[in-house]
Amino acid sequence: MPIQPWRIAFLLSGVAMFVGGPQHPGPDLSRSFHESTAVMLANPSWVPSHLSLLAGYVLLLAGLWLWGRSAAPEGATRTWLRFALVAGAPASRGRAGLQ
Repeated sequence: MPIQPWRIAFLLSGVAMFVGGPQHPGPDLSRSFHESTAVMLANPSWVPSHLSLLAGYVLLLAGLWLWGRSAAPEGATRTWLRFALVAGAPASRGRAGLQ
């Protein structure tokens, strides 16, 4: 039996988030918010961490969409799936730091 594409998307999503999260630079709490943010943005690991997190969220949305097409959920599950897809798109953009 072949592996379903939505399962692969969920797996890759988890891997991308697992890789990107720890790479994210932490704040310097001894500085003001604006200085600390500037230091994080200047850190060379900021871009790769955000790209990895963005890939993770995009893959998560793709997995949800593929699951919805293959499993044909009904009732409340279908409603929550639609909500997750609609709400997840802007959240992915925000997670990438593209506000």
